[in-house]
Amino acid sequence: MILLNIISLLKRLYDYDKDTYEHSVRTSNLAIRIAGGLSCSIDLVNTIKDAALLHDIGKLNIPLSILRKDTKLTGTEIKYLKRHPIYGEEILELNNFPESIITPVFQHHVWYNGMGYPKVAKKDLCFSALVISIADAIDAMSHKRPYRNALSDKGVLFELEKGRGTQFEPILTDICAYILFNKTPPTEQGMSSYGKIYSIQEYMR
Repeated sequence: MILLNIISLLKRLYDYDKDTYEHSVRTSNLAIRIAGGLSCSIDLVNTIKDAALLHDIGKLNIPLSILRKDTKLTGTEIKYLKRHPIYGEEILELNNFPESIITPVFQHHVWYNGMGYPKVAKKDLCFSALVISIADAIDAMSHKRPYRNALSDKGVLFELEKGRGTQFEPILTDICAYILFNKTPPTEQGMSSYGKIYSIQEYMR
């Protein structure tokens, strides 16, 4: 039932805005790689995969004039766009999705330090949302948008390092740098700004 609902919603998203659909698929693929790097269980990886596929489903309720605008958005347009996680939560609730998928969709623009949107206390952030958040940001930075060019791998890595501990969860940042950008993992002889690569068991303690 969930699979059929996912397929149905993704088809709607594809028909509405192909760019958002393609971004969602790429984000899901990145999230799978990140979760795999933390040795997550198959069930958790599948939950993250499904939530990442649907993380921008709320954009079905955002006008195409905003989604496809080729210049900077106005303050009013930005405020409207920032409602898409709320719309996403509403759409998934109407389609009887479990909380394990609804919650990360609602939280995927909340920063690790509690900033971002919508307002969610840092202590209430779920692990899946943290994974999807960084995967979403990496894909967005890596691809051209109407108002800016794509960043190089070096540029994306710089932004990850800049956001480590504020926008992005530190351990997930390390995992992304190591898995996605071949950043050399730290050694006992030469520790960089990165910490050790943790297993999911260590992370969830």
